[in-house]
Amino acid sequence: MKPQKLAVILLILIVLTTGCWDKKEINNLAIVDAIGIDYDPDTSKRIVYFQVVNPTGAGGKSGEAAKASVYTYKATQEIEAVSGFSIFANNQVPRIVFTNQVQVYIMTHRYALKYYREILDWTESNPTRRSTGFCLITDDPLDKIMNTVVPLDRIPGEAMQAMVDLQNKVNGSFVPVRARDAINFLSRKQPFIIPNVKLMNTKPSTHFSKLEEINAPASSVLISGGTVFLQDHNIGKIDDQTNNLNNVLNNKVDHFLLKIPHSQGNIEVFLGDTKVVRSLKIEGNKTKLQLEIKSSLRLMLDNRPMDPGDSFDYEEIEQLANKEFEKKCREFVQFAKEKNWDLLGIQDQIDRMHSKKWSIYKADTSTWKETDISLTVDLRVKWFGRIKSSYRREG
Repeated sequence: MKPQKLAVILLILIVLTTGCWDKKEINNLAIVDAIGIDYDPDTSKRIVYFQVVNPTGAGGKSGEAAKASVYTYKATQEIEAVSGFSIFANNQVPRIVFTNQVQVYIMTHRYALKYYREILDWTESNPTRRSTGFCLITDDPLDKIMNTVVPLDRIPGEAMQAMVDLQNKVNGSFVPVRARDAINFLSRKQPFIIPNVKLMNTKPSTHFSKLEEINAPASSVLISGGTVFLQDHNIGKIDDQTNNLNNVLNNKVDHFLLKIPHSQGNIEVFLGDTKVVRSLKIEGNKTKLQLEIKSSLRLMLDNRPMDPGDSFDYEEIEQLANKEFEKKCREFVQFAKEKNWDLLGIQDQIDRMHSKKWSIYKADTSTWKETDISLTVDLRVKWFGRIKSSYRREG
């Protein structure tokens, strides 16, 4: 066939082709923003809440009467596993339940203890289902969590996702755990932490007019504390500061607020641009992990009494900060061993070693507990504040 005739045929086919065979009209979709999962301890039936975005309410144009930004549905009947949620949900909603844009998956602590693997299997089973939604755990009543709005954001799922992201960037307490991250951790020996979401008030606020009060945050939720998982097992809880240090030592975040106790006052320094270099080796017949920690310090608070004309002693601050941070790191290592949590991922690092001499240590899954951990901490004052003459290095 001549090239000219082939080109004409292709042009005709392009014109006749509709361009989309599996399109979904947005007007026919119930776009789900957040999914909450619990179960009835008496019957083991799953209780699934799903929030559907109301486009007219989410727009929030000025001058309009306030409308609900989301509608929260509850599915309970005959759901013996989360996999039956989508089918049952369509019995309540006059549109196709669309879960490809889910922002957060909220699980109760009791559900996570018993059925955590189920939600991961459900997410993984459908390649079009959103696996980048953040995972959250709650000990509070799920119905109240799902019926609480957040100030400054009309879409609760988006707001909770933004709060986790913000904590990651500002204080390093949490690293977002997406459904796909949780799935990847199923093959690892290092525990990971899913953030907890809590009510700031036991009485939820479902109306935006209430959020115009001075005490608006009392009607909201907060992200605080974390739940520790090992593969698909819920193994405990962790506080914000310990998790922040965990994230720093694993190079997941680079900032940490360090409070230094002192007999004459309070000292606080902020660690920024933190880098942790890991070195794992065999010495004798034992494994040894060397952690070299370097960071820049910003002085945040020093209210110790100072005589007029005294100059700032940056070397003293560095010595105090190095000593206190090393102490916290050693306490963290001891905490992990007592909990039997390989938070530093030592066993996973051993498993990645290629030399045959590591075979014996790979076979023993408790090697990480017997590994000697040595710390080298080097924190240097870099940021001094506005009154540079008081904080300038001499020489």
